[in-house]
Amino acid sequence: MSKLIDKKWQMLPVIALSVCMLVGLYGFYITLEKSIHDSVRRTTESLLADVIYEIQEDAPSFVSSQTIDDYIGDLTQADADARIQVINGFGTVVGIRAVGQSAGGS
Repeated sequence: MSKLIDKKWQMLPVIALSVCMLVGLYGFYITLEKSIHDSVRRTTESLLADVIYEIQEDAPSFVSSQTIDDYIGDLTQADADARIQVINGFGTVVGIRAVGQSAGGS
């Protein structure tokens, strides 16, 4: 009977270690996901604030969607591998600058 009890006690550290590893990996995953999410959010907010500031400073008058596309393409923030869209008050996209799109290209 004592050998049976000894085997049970030998498995306890293995089980405890497995449970601790699973809890630790879950905590690491949550922390990493939160960190990446916060980093992307801060970068996007900063980029958006820069674009809004530039537009307010320049106060451009746009006559066509091509003019908007060219203006967005000339912003330094357009080189940040970001997709920038200009949306009017009715929710319609009036200008777009996709990742890798040059100021004169499509």
